[in-house]
Amino acid sequence: MESWVEEEPGLGFSVAVEPEWEFVEVLEALALKLAEWVEQHLSKVASALPEILYCEH
Repeated sequence: MESWVEEEPGLGFSVAVEPEWEFVEVLEALALKLAEWVEQHLSKVASALPEILYCEH
């Protein structure tokens, strides 16, 4: 399948449209990066929870 360019009416620019399988690969890569980011940040929050929950005020 070949790439093609679609003109977006009224926007004044063209958008490159790639074959579906390439788009899916990009989405998979983004999903993996997002999962890594979430896991990293959730582990930071989880490790701080005991301190946050049991802090005496």
